[in-house]
Amino acid sequence: RQILISRVTIGVVGDGSSGKDSLIKAVFGLDTGNVHPVAGSTKDAKIYSLGETGAIHLVNYPGFNDIREDVNGNTNDMLHYTDVFIMVVDITRGISGTDERILQKLKTFNRPLLVCLNKVDLPRPQDKDTLLKAAIERLQGVPLVETSFDPDPRLGKVHPQNCTLVYKWVVDQVAQAGKETSHIPKADDV
Repeated sequence: RQILISRVTIGVVGDGSSGKDSLIKAVFGLDTGNVHPVAGSTKDAKIYSLGETGAIHLVNYPGFNDIREDVNGNTNDMLHYTDVFIMVVDITRGISGTDERILQKLKTFNRPLLVCLNKVDLPRPQDKDTLLKAAIERLQGVPLVETSFDPDPRLGKVHPQNCTLVYKWVVDQVAQAGKETSHIPKADDV
């Protein structure tokens, strides 16, 4: 009964190939084996138990706006059971209408929501400021954090960026909900 009372579900959401699997690995140390550059590689929501108590579940949602209606329907149904949302946006593609629609949908649940502006290591410096400014303008009303969960080593970045901020945000949200946080695992380098 205590597990049911204290259970927390963390949902990782976003458009296809935005870096959801990379976030799960970089922040929580869980290798889903599904880091793939092609959108649509996650066909079903994958549920992972974090920690040893079974009280923390992490849901890796398939990319929103999938061409398969059954994938979208299943995703929409499961969102109702998520306590904390982490939305991943690929900043290199700019902020799309899909990103805005995802954010608006998630806001309707009135649950804690963090947006990770992922892949900030990839844009040219002169483009990065423009992309970030557009993100701030179009994704209002939620905290934003610049991330690079799977940095390109050819660009001199070998360590993921701001994973600790994401992890601490999740832990803070879970604690504010009155749930136990000591068993939420983190990646070794977070």
